[in-house]
Amino acid sequence: IGQAAIVLAAAVAIINFSWTLHWIWDPFPPLFAKQLWSYSLDKTNLAPLRLISFLILAVATMHVVKPESRFLQHRWAWPVIVCGQQSLYIFCVGIVLSVLGHFLLAEFSGGFVMQICVNIVGIGVMIALALLLDWFKTVSRRPARPSSVSVPSVPSE
Repeated sequence: IGQAAIVLAAAVAIINFSWTLHWIWDPFPPLFAKQLWSYSLDKTNLAPLRLISFLILAVATMHVVKPESRFLQHRWAWPVIVCGQQSLYIFCVGIVLSVLGHFLLAEFSGGFVMQICVNIVGIGVMIALALLLDWFKTVSRRPARPSSVSVPSVPSE
């Protein structure tokens, strides 16, 4: 099933790339646009093809990236791993940052440099939040230090 997911993920990527090229340069033909367009439009209620595409990508990633993968041991992968460990919080913050980023781009400048800046700041905020949450989790797991205050013993009768 993993190999089939990889093949399907590659097909989805090629179709998506053809649609992007068509959007940039109109004469380029979008693959399967007439057949698939209406099934992929609904972003609000999660169109079926969007969900299927996500599931295919998730299965292909699980098949290709193993927990013991060598590149996951590098320092640069650590922020991504920590964000994955705090995925619910990062997802929620990402939603808020997306709205704020859209506001900044719509109100001030939608240029390429501004888009890059908004993305870098957003990614930085999500990584910083993940690191902060990870730090809080490790601090809360530490055993309590014994206090230096002596507790008087109860006199026996």
